[in-house]
Amino acid sequence: MKTEKDFHPIEPEFQDIWNAAKNIVPSETAENDQAWAQFQSKINKEPQQKNLFVSYRRWLSVAAAATIFLLSGYFFFQPKATPQPVVAEHITPAGEARSITLSDGSNVVLAPNSKLTVSITENKRSIKLEGFARFEVARDENAPFQVTTPQGIVTVLGTGFDVTAPSNKNQTLKVFVNHGKVKVQSEDLSQEVILTKNQSVTALQNQLTKTENLSNNLSVSAEQYQFNNAPLSVVFQTVESFQNKQIGFLGNAWPENAKNKAFSGTFTYNQSAQEIAEILSQALELQIKVIE
Repeated sequence: MKTEKDFHPIEPEFQDIWNAAKNIVPSETAENDQAWAQFQSKINKEPQQKNLFVSYRRWLSVAAAATIFLLSGYFFFQPKATPQPVVAEHITPAGEARSITLSDGSNVVLAPNSKLTVSITENKRSIKLEGFARFEVARDENAPFQVTTPQGIVTVLGTGFDVTAPSNKNQTLKVFVNHGKVKVQSEDLSQEVILTKNQSVTALQNQLTKTENLSNNLSVSAEQYQFNNAPLSVVFQTVESFQNKQIGFLGNAWPENAKNKAFSGTFTYNQSAQEIAEILSQALELQIKVIE
């Protein structure tokens, strides 16, 4: 006996009729004509429902596309959020230095007993310094690197320089340029100078004094600091700043033979003020001690 699979496939246009006819129970009653009319009516309605379903899907597609378009326009024209700055604070105790790499790639050697506050965005690099630091600034023409101190402001794009910035605004700010170009402004912005290699400036009470130098008389690294033909006043001030201990002469009076003395030598940060005073005394043939 043959099954449905043994017949040729039904043409697509008769498939709906074939499927619907499966559910019709043969009858020889007088209601056959009425049943056939209902069946034919059902067949005639199905294409309309199918078309209605297709139209509904098309409407949903158009509505979804319009929604995506409107949302993309909304987000495109929204103002961009202001990037939050990368903020960090670094503090070194007496007798301990630190090498710091900033988020922009710049490097800072922060000397002992110093404080560095950093705020960096895409278009501005703001630094606050109290103490001593050596900067190697990553160049970025779209984001000036600005160091603010109690005595003045230092601005660069990319260069290497040293800043001595005492926390007491009545003490002298000193900026020395190792390479590149630096702008230094007084605290009230009434004066400014441009420095290049081996030039320095001191700032005190809004007065800037520029000088030419053969070399930097103080160099620092994360492990040690070095004096190069440095006046004794610079040596004493540096040791006091780094060690929180004051060294000098007995009775605080400067001997005549000490006024023109200079010192070249290297110290590590873990050397005590007493040890440094003894080394200076032997090297310069002077009586230098720690002042309590």
